[in-house]
Amino acid sequence: ATIGKPLIWCDSYVTPMALRAAGDVMYSSVVSVASLFVGRIAIGYVLTIVLGFGVPGVWLGMMIEWCIRAILLRRRVAGDKWLSHHA
Repeated sequence: ATIGKPLIWCDSYVTPMALRAAGDVMYSSVVSVASLFVGRIAIGYVLTIVLGFGVPGVWLGMMIEWCIRAILLRRRVAGDKWLSHHA
């Protein structure tokens, strides 16, 4: 996770804050919660328990979750749909 943090974490946490500040609260909140359940919980479980990675599986699951969140939020910012949401 230490390697992934400067590369992925910023994009996955700063982008939703910027979208929320621009008034696009619902999309960024849904993506954040959904990626948490899919990435950290589901993928983390598979990597840690099913595949036997142990603690490194948890960290890898977190990085995968950051990637999922960053990709979905970057796609939202690249489009113009978020511009129509006002606070």
